[in-house]
Amino acid sequence: MRVRFRPWWQKLKQHWVAFGVGAIVCVVVMVIIIIGYQFDWTGFKGKTVWDWLQLLGVLAIPVVVGFGAAWFTRVQQQRDQRLAREQHDYDQVLAEQRTNSEREAAEKRAQTEREIASDNQREAALQAYIDKLAGLLLVNSLRKSEPGDEVRTIARIRTVTVVQGLDPIRKRILLIFLHESELIKKDGAIVELWGTIFNRADLRGIDLRNADLHRTSLSSANLSGTLLSGADLNGANLAHANFSDTDLSSVNVKGAYLNGANLKGAILTDEQLAQVGSLKGATMPDGSIHP
Repeated sequence: MRVRFRPWWQKLKQHWVAFGVGAIVCVVVMVIIIIGYQFDWTGFKGKTVWDWLQLLGVLAIPVVVGFGAAWFTRVQQQRDQRLAREQHDYDQVLAEQRTNSEREAAEKRAQTEREIASDNQREAALQAYIDKLAGLLLVNSLRKSEPGDEVRTIARIRTVTVVQGLDPIRKRILLIFLHESELIKKDGAIVELWGTIFNRADLRGIDLRNADLHRTSLSSANLSGTLLSGADLNGANLAHANFSDTDLSSVNVKGAYLNGANLKGAILTDEQLAQVGSLKGATMPDGSIHP
């Protein structure tokens, strides 16, 4: 309210100044007329009203012109000032928008660069892991080693360590490498995966038949359509994992935690379901939700 009141008061003040000047002019004119009528020395005593009007017309022209010029100059100055303020405000808005756009662009570039750097690090970690395991296989005879051998310990530690920093797709690649290298076969795994975290891994449709995945964590992993025939998921953390349309009929799920898992369309026997550790909130093969 105060911001609006101030310009209104200033405008009113300007009008009062104009009125005051006009009033003063009128008073001066009236005084001149009275003096002219009262004193001979003025040369106007006895003049008619028409004479006075002619005189006032002559005198009023420069006054009116002067006031008009002053008024026009004042109006022009106010207009120029208003336009200058509006241009200044507009320039400030543009500068702000430009600054914000540049800041957002810089942040996006920085975020993209961080993501690229992080992705490059994950790729380098995976490649280094595969190269290391390949060396253990070819040079250190990892496949011919015995339980408790140092080479197996190294392979397990490297695996557990590298998996944690990988994204879902690279976890998929790592498991494919281990499975096809016959390092995680059930009842004879060379690289033991228990305790390894494969959460959110994208394992859709890959071949993990007879894989030893007992006591691993596959929480929120996607195993839709994955080939798991004969696989061991004993005691695994499968919470919120997706097993839709997956054949689990020959999978060991004893003690596995399937809280919130999606089993819609999956193939399981009643005996298997009775052996799991938990099914709380899981979507059952028939689409119902387990209490």
